[in-house]
Formats: sequence, C-alpha cells, structure tokens
Amino acid sequence: MRLYRTLAAAVTLCLAVAISSCGGDDPAAPEPNPTPTGPLVFDDFQPAAVIIGQPNGTASATGLSAATLNQPTGDLAAGGLYVCDFGNNRVLGFNATPTADGAGANFVVGQADFMSNTSGVSASRFSPFDVRSSGGKLFVVDYVNNRVLIWNTMPGGDVPANIVIGQADFADDTARLTQSGLDTPVRVQVAGGKMFVLDYNNHRCLIWNSVPSTNNAPADVVVGQMDFVSRDVQRDAYTPNFPTSMWTDGTRLLIGDFWRRILVWNTIPTSNYQPADFVIGAPDLDSVGNVNAWGLASDGTNLYVAETDGSRVLIYRPIPTANGALPSGVLGQSDLAHFTRNDDNQDGIVDATPSGRTFGYPTSVTIIGRKLYVTDQGNNRVMVFNSR
Repeated sequence: MRLYRTLAAAVTLCLAVAISSCGGDDPAAPEPNPTPTGPLVFDDFQPAAVIIGQPNGTASATGLSAATLNQPTGDLAAGGLYVCDFGNNRVLGFNATPTADGAGANFVVGQADFMSNTSGVSASRFSPFDVRSSGGKLFVVDYVNNRVLIWNTMPGGDVPANIVIGQADFADDTARLTQSGLDTPVRVQVAGGKMFVLDYNNHRCLIWNSVPSTNNAPADVVVGQMDFVSRDVQRDAYTPNFPTSMWTDGTRLLIGDFWRRILVWNTIPTSNYQPADFVIGAPDLDSVGNVNAWGLASDGTNLYVAETDGSRVLIYRPIPTANGALPSGVLGQSDLAHFTRNDDNQDGIVDATPSGRTFGYPTSVTIIGRKLYVTDQGNNRVMVFNSR
C-alpha cells in the first residue's frame, strides 16, 4: 500500500519497511544560488527536465542501486543534492543535480554501499522521511524511530550523525509526548535561525529558537497545543490535525493537515498555542478544506503545494493572504479540473505507465535555485522542473 494511503488510514504511523560508495567522507560541493532570485515561472502540465530514480519518463519500478529509488518521500537538501529514499532506508547524495535521466548517485548516507538497505536505529542507520540542509548541516527526519538526526557537516558517505533530537541517545526509538520527545515526526526545516519539526502523532509543530547542539534538547515553543504534554485535536485556528507538510521563511509559517487545509501564521509563533491567522484550501478556520497538502514550498512570491490525492502540484500566484484563495496554475495535470494519477491523455483513466509530465501521488516539493523538485512517491522518482 502506498505510503500516503497508509498515513491517511492510520491514526498512528507504523510502516514496517524494511560495491561501495562512489564518494568518500568529504561533503559534496554546494551548488551555486541555492535561493531563487525571483519568482519561478512554469507552464501548466510542463514536462520535467530531468528524472531522478528512473531511466526515463515511463518507468516507475522500485530498485536498489545508485540510480534507483524505492518510495522516496520527503523534501530534498542542497549542498550537492540529497534525496530521501525512504523504502531503502537511505539518503542518496549527488555532487550536483543530475542533467540526464537515471543518473547514479555519488554517495549514500545511511548504508555501507548502494546495494544495502538494512533498517536500524543508530547514529548511522535510520528510516528517512524528510531531509533538509542549512548552515552546512544536514537534518534527517527518522519517523520510524521518532527522532531527527543532525550532521554538523554535510556527509559525503556513510558517516554517523552528531546529534539526535527526540531521544536521549542514538539507540532509543521510543515515542514520547514531552518537551523534547517526538511521536512520528514527518518534516523538519531551519529558517531564521530556528528549527521547526512537525510532530505528526502529537498534532503539533515544535520550534527550537536555535539549532540544537546537544542530544534531546527541549523545544522552546509548541504550535498546536496548549503545552508540551497535551495532544488534543480540534478543527479550529489552533491545532493542525495530523500535520503533513510545512514551509517557513523564518517570518511566516504554513502547515498542511488532514483537515485538507493549510494553516497560515503571518509571524512565527513565540508562545504556545498561538492561533493561525487564516487558512488556504478552506472557507474559514473551522471548516474542512479541499487541499490535501503533503508538500509545501515557496520561492518567496508563489506557493507550490503537492496535492497527493490529486496527483498534481497546485501553484498559488502569489502566496495567499486571506481565506478562500484559489490556485492559478498546476503541474501534473492540464488544468485544475483534472486529478487522476498518471493520466497523460487526460481522459480520467490511469494510464499503463507514467509520463514525463504526470505524477503518481507526489509527497513533497522543494525549491533549490531556479528548479522545482517534486518527489513522486508513487512512481519511485524525483522530477526536476526548470523555471523558464
């Protein structure tokens, strides 16, 4: 069963998932211009320029090699390019974004080589759901083991993490509802000097006012709950119900949840239980919406939403500022009236194979430089779109 369906059906997340590296232990060279210099521009139903994890646009098989993926899930990290390969319990590392379909990774983090995919709980074994980079550090969400791993320098191979958040040590995987504990985290992001973690089963977002430098550091602020030991669910401005996606620029905070909406805080919360200011995808903050947001990204002007069950990426131009905003563009479909996965001819029937412009349950969107990366989990690939 595909990951997003498992998450949607379960009250708790508990998936069981089960040559040498081309790179050494040196971190990959950072790519230039990691931040867009202006709004990105895409056409509806635009084809991807490059596909990672598959040899061409019509392939979708799982695999275990330097060039294949098995249910990739999360955002991507710059500093080279780090791809979250959840089904293979690893992060694939590229020295730069590939320029051709099916390119092999240069190194692997989380496994001894490209042909291993052993799960585990240690400083170097994990089940990654999301990966991010900031300030020369790498952050990996290990949702199976209820923790976030931090490397103080960008790893260029199978090296252990330096810091673990959510656990007292690298051997523990216990789920907790505390100021420092986590229960099935799904997203991490660093912006404005703060670290944000979506804590899925605890219906909250934890904020650290600075990136932790010690194991099990307690969070400073909780979004979605009155305190650090509550786990209440309400359909209102306060609480994200099983939060699935997040984006922040250090000024604003956006969180998507299972009420099919995106909560927006115009300023980063500095105290517990601060209400959202408005909502995207629903008429008001007390209503169920119509946008199943599994991934969020912005170029600072526009908002990009990976709508998993619509197998498309919605584009809001510009980022909404009030309730009721509608998207104005789309990738993965020819227009906003279509939502069938892998439907290149747009007849509402799933095609036998994907194409270079369709999706099968996308779970994340990431912007690095002038490129939009879409994690197409159902087709076991990452699609790279160039802004025109």
